[in-house]
Parts: sequence; C-alpha cells; structure tokens
Amino acid sequence: EMSLTLRNVRGEALTGVQVIAQSDDPRIDCIVDAVSGFPDIALDGTATAVTPVRFRVADVDRAGAGLGPYDDFSASIQIFVQADGYSPTELVEPIVLPLDLDAAGTATPTEFFEGFESGFGTFGDFQNLDAGLASEVGSDGYRCQYNDPDAITSNSYGAIPDCWLGSSPSQTDEYYWALSGVADSDGGRAFSGAGSLRFNIDLGSPQGFTLPLATLEAIATSQPIDLGWERVCSSSRLIGCSIDADCPMSETCVSAAPQLSIKHQISVIDSRTVSARIGRSADAGVVQARIVDPLGTPVGEWTNLEASINGYDQQREDNYQNCMFDPIDDGSTEDDYFDPGFGARLGPSSTCFPQGVFGNIGDTFLPFDPLANRVGRAEDGPPLEGAVGDGTWVESTFDLSHFRGRRMELRFLVTSLKLSTVANYESLFNFNPDPGDDGWWIDDVRVTDTSTTAATLSPDVKDNSALPGCPSCVAAAPTLIQTPPPPAIAPAQPAELVATPATATVCPNGIPLYRFWLDGDGNGVGGDPADTLLRDYSDNPRMPIAPAATSDYVVETICNNDASCSASATTTRAVQCPTSGGALFPQVTAPDDLQLVWGGSPATIFARGDLGLVSALTPLTSGSLGAVSSFDISGDTPLPGGGFWYLFREDTAGGAFCNSGGGWASGGIGEQPGRDAALP
Repeated sequence: EMSLTLRNVRGEALTGVQVIAQSDDPRIDCIVDAVSGFPDIALDGTATAVTPVRFRVADVDRAGAGLGPYDDFSASIQIFVQADGYSPTELVEPIVLPLDLDAAGTATPTEFFEGFESGFGTFGDFQNLDAGLASEVGSDGYRCQYNDPDAITSNSYGAIPDCWLGSSPSQTDEYYWALSGVADSDGGRAFSGAGSLRFNIDLGSPQGFTLPLATLEAIATSQPIDLGWERVCSSSRLIGCSIDADCPMSETCVSAAPQLSIKHQISVIDSRTVSARIGRSADAGVVQARIVDPLGTPVGEWTNLEASINGYDQQREDNYQNCMFDPIDDGSTEDDYFDPGFGARLGPSSTCFPQGVFGNIGDTFLPFDPLANRVGRAEDGPPLEGAVGDGTWVESTFDLSHFRGRRMELRFLVTSLKLSTVANYESLFNFNPDPGDDGWWIDDVRVTDTSTTAATLSPDVKDNSALPGCPSCVAAAPTLIQTPPPPAIAPAQPAELVATPATATVCPNGIPLYRFWLDGDGNGVGGDPADTLLRDYSDNPRMPIAPAATSDYVVETICNNDASCSASATTTRAVQCPTSGGALFPQVTAPDDLQLVWGGSPATIFARGDLGLVSALTPLTSGSLGAVSSFDISGDTPLPGGGFWYLFREDTAGGAFCNSGGGWASGGIGEQPGRDAALP
C-alpha cells in the first residue's frame, strides 16, 4: 500500500481530487487499486489520501539479477493527479521505489545542516570539472548533444572550431565557487547568519557580479550524508519511535521521509538579457546527489534531484551555435541520444535541453521588499527576506525518500555557454551593474530525517510465496453520495452525485469508469427508452445535476480493461416544493406584434389588463386557455401612450403542483393527488 500526500500549488483551491496510478514497469506485477481519493485541498494546503494505492510487486530477485544492495533496482509508478478543471495529463508525478532491499541497524535521528558560517563547512569537495579540458580532445563528451561538432545534426557541426571548455587554458584552471561575506562588493548576503555560498565573479562596486563563460564546475559535500530509514515523530523528526505513544503529545509516529531544502537566489543569462525564448537560458544550475557504499566509495552516477516545491524554472536553449557543456560523471555524454537513429539531436544529460535547470529564482539585485513579490520564475514562492544583504531568497525542497537508508553525497553544479575567447559576460556586454549575470547564492542547506549511523543494506531474502497473487476483476456497486444531501429545497437547485467505488471493486491494472443515467421509468436500470444519458463512461465519478422534480438516477461502473466486470447503483434526488409558489411558467416572448409564445404546451390560465391600471391588478379579461403554446394579441390595439399587461401561469387544477412529473390532471405519471390541498 502506498499512501500519498498532495500539496496544492495550483493557485486555487482544488475539488474533485483523486490520483490514478499506472505502471508498465515489469517489476510491478499489477496495480490492484489504482484510484485514490482525496478531500478538497485549499490553496497551499496539503491533504492525505482517503484510500491508498495498492499494488503487487513482481517476483523480483536483486541477488539473482547479480545486483548488490547499492545497485539501482527499482520500479516506477506514474501518478496522474486529477481535479476539477484539470485533466490527469496536466499533473503527472513519477514515483520511483527501490525494491528487494532490507535496511538494518539502529538509527538515531538527526539533521544535516550547513549555513556556511565557518567557511565552506561540510562542502569541502571542490570539483573543478573543466580543469585541463581546454582542447578538442579534452572536452570530448562534455558538450550538449546539439552542440557536438562531430554530429551532422548538431547546431555546431563544422561551425565552431574551438568548441571546448574554457576561454583559455588558464581559465579552465580557475575555480569560481566562493563564500559570500563582508569583503564582497555588496557587503555579503545570507539568508541566516552572515555567510552563504556563491558562484560568480565579484567585479567590485559599482559593477557587482558577473558569470564566467565556458565553465563547468561543482561543489560537493566532503563526507557522505546518512539518510534515516526508521520511524520518527512527525514534528520534531529528531525522536525515533515505534508507535504514536513514543512521541510527544500531538505528534504521530511516521516513516522517515528525508527531504532536502535550500534557500537560494539565482540569475543567469536568459531571455531577460539575450535572444532566447521565454523559459530558456544559456546557463544552468542544478542540484545533484550520488550514492556511496559504507566505505564512501561511489556506487552510482551523479543524478539530478527534482524539486517538489519551487523546482527547476528553465531549460537551456537548444538552437545556438555557441557550445554548451554538461558533465560526464552523470552516466551520459554528448554521444548518447534518446533516439540513436539518424537525425537524433537530443539525449540524456544533467543540464542540456530538455532537462530542467535553475536560471531565475528569487532576486539577486535589489533590496528585499515584502510587497514586491520578487521571486523570479519560482512557481510556488513565497519571497523570503535574508538576514544580511540584498536580494530575495526562495526555498526549494527536494524529496529524498528514494534514498532512505542510504549514504548520499550532495553537490551544486553550474555550467555556461562559450563565446570564442571571451572570459565572462561583463567582457562580452559591458553592461554591469545588471542582474542578468549575477550568479547563484545558496544558504541554509538542510536535510531532514538523517541518521548518526548508516543502515546496513542487504537484498531481501524473505519467502513471499504465500502472498496472494494478482486478483481477478471484481465489480461491486459504488456508493452514490449526494452533495448537498437530499432533499433539494426547490426545483432546479444545483447538486452533485459522487460515485465512490466499493471496497470490493477491483480492477487489476485498470481503473473504474462511470456512466450516469437519468432513470426516467424509475426501474433502477440505465439505458431504457425512457432514460436519458447524462454522461458516457469516463474516469470522473462526479456528476452535476439540477433536477426540476424528484428524479431517479443510475450510475454504472465498469473496469476500463474488462467491460464484463461491471456493477450499478441507484439513488433518488427528492425535490421539495416551495411553500410560497407553484410551477415555473416558461419564458414568454413576443416574436412579432401578433402573438406571445412560450416553450411547451402547459395547461394555461391567463389574465389581461390595462397597463395604466396595473397597480389595481384588475383584469379586463381572464380565463383558461388549455394546453397551448401561444396567445393571440393581434386584436389588442392600445390607445396612444397606453398598453396592456398579460399574466400567465400553469393550471394546477387536479392536485398537481411544483415538481410534478406528469400531466396537469390528477392521476398523471408522477402525480401526487391531494398534495396541493395539504400545502399552506
């Protein structure tokens, strides 16, 4: 079972929220319950699923596949989030689950934090990745696929003779990660304390900062971070627990869910400064992680961490001849493509298009203003004021649950494009002080749910043969809920039918679909000649209604991958009559000066009078018209300045009233004889 929690960052309250889980990963045998419902979620609010997603892992064997506990052996499940006004294809989140792995040991909960108040602190691994690579041979593999001078489909094929890192050999040996402090031209800046980490070149006052060109550099933690795996108390997360009673009052015992957060502000060259499309940049900053074994030896490649809050805001331009660069310690080079056939020009990378990158988050240039909302392209915000210096900070958050129980290294990486032998953007544009090339400041790097000791990881050897296999399709009648609850206080009041699948409904590797009928003959079966189809099969279990009379409804449910697996349910929407009124007469219109007309042919009573004496409400003529749809006014010729008034209502004789479903005579279909007499 997988219980999900959602945070609403869509800019409005969300209703009708549910998730649909799907997977074509061979390591997932079947998804038993793919649909998980949620309560409504307020803006910036969170909600936990009412029911979990249930799935069965396939018969996998990590050791049998020749893999150890530190090799990647995982399954992927796609989570489609659906809400009123949003289709499932708009909101997709991948969930990656490590498989066939046990973690053992005694975890003492703690927290990793680096605020750069004592130098670089725990970030002591200075990775000058471009050092010594200022040549065609040295930079081979480090370019983006669409800038490979050896590829005929590349933007840079035969056009750039010096498509390699660095504006000069000496520049590749320089290292641009530094500490922000009082010695800087801006006096330093920090979210908390007095120091932070920065990537840029300080030009001095008043020019400020600029970025180097043709650069590929990172800074990483010098010691692994041990991520927790056992249960912790929900608020402090620094207390281990087995049950809720082990935690302080009002806290619950939850599974460790490590999370990385950083406070940062970044501004690199993008559409604000150069000819680039909106949301495209020339340079990039990313956050990466790498798994290491108990001895600290890397056992995987550096991979990008995807932020769940204030994520990557840009992609790098892929139509420049100017060369762009990317690391090769991420498991890919410029020769790797998504499509290896002729014409391929895009491939896997850490920073090249279509990978998301940081480019314009927060504000690097102006003093903080609480009313200005200077968050750049940050999707979620909010703007945060620093303790020292200029700028507006934003917090980005990364889910590390995938790495639970493992040892992890963390790094920040920056890369920029090349323009001949130009060393930095100020030398190119001579435009500073300008915020476009200010660089990246990072502070308050925090990882929650860490441990003072590393877990001992091993392939799982438990015998799971007795566990049940994937079930057969089983359909049970859904529960039909009316919102607001019945009865309706008057005709045509809006309401909603919500069909919730019964616990016995199972659609292995599928989802339930719903079809709604207005049950005209009230026999509890949809599709009869007297019935009206309100909506054909869809994955939406909600149906808006506004009945004018007490009405019966049928909902049918089937599994989308097995039409024979079906069930149905019924409900009646009772509609009360207002005590102060009768049936609503159709709208009356005058298509010409000869007649008044209305829709339908109700049994009609009329009155007609002098418009000048309307306050007396004394009719000139009145009577019963029978079942008609028009009234002849061709003989009504008012005096100059005068006019006539006309009043029509339905003839409710015979006991019919308000929301009757039949004729106007007593005993018609849906009649309730004598009801009129019982009303006040």
